[in-house]
Amino acid sequence: MQIDWFTFGAQIVNFLILVALLRMFLYKPIVNAMNEREQKIASRLEDAQRKQEEAAAEVEDFRSKQRELDQQRDELLAAARDQADEQRQELIEQARGDVADMRSDWQRAVQREKETFLRRLRTRVSSEVFAVARRALWDLADTELQEQLVDRFAHEIKTLDDEQCTAMLRDADQAIEVHSAFGLSDAQRERVEGIVREQFGQSTRLDFATDSDLICGLALVTGSCQIGWNIHDYLHTLHEHLEAFLAEQALSEPEEVVGRAR
Repeated sequence: MQIDWFTFGAQIVNFLILVALLRMFLYKPIVNAMNEREQKIASRLEDAQRKQEEAAAEVEDFRSKQRELDQQRDELLAAARDQADEQRQELIEQARGDVADMRSDWQRAVQREKETFLRRLRTRVSSEVFAVARRALWDLADTELQEQLVDRFAHEIKTLDDEQCTAMLRDADQAIEVHSAFGLSDAQRERVEGIVREQFGQSTRLDFATDSDLICGLALVTGSCQIGWNIHDYLHTLHEHLEAFLAEQALSEPEEVVGRAR
């Protein structure tokens, strides 16, 4: 078989032209399109990677901020608890102080009321005892007892020393007064005059007067001096001793009422 080299050459040229045309108009655009698509894909992958990294960074930043917020929250809660505990303790201490002050004020008020009550009770009891004894002795006083009281008065006058007599005479302006609970009989007056003048001098002038406060007894009075014997003085001493005793008993247990109230 004989080869037609011209035809063969023409076919080769046509093939090369076809290849060139395919390369120029088909392969190159396809390659360019593929390269462009590959670049776009690479760009998108880079953009996605960047966004993923940014998202991861944002997530980490969010977590960091969340941890900071949690820490701040815990610190604020701890501070609030500490402040609340401190305020609660302060309020408790203040309440205890207020209660202690109120209790102290109440105790003082109770003590004052107790002292006032006991003081009034002492005065009332001693006054009642004094009044009862006074009435009883007044009812018992009679003429026979009066004679005995004159005897007792005479004993008291005769036992005066010189200093007491001088004081009596110095305070006597004009006359010495003789006080008695009952009116004295003439015989009793003469006896008293004799006793007094024997002790103070025969020129001594006497004035007689009755004094129911003496209950029974006689007293020699000149100015600020008084000498004699009478039941009033005994009752007055008893009254003072009774008040002193009641006051001592009241002070012996000053916390009794408050202690029971506790």
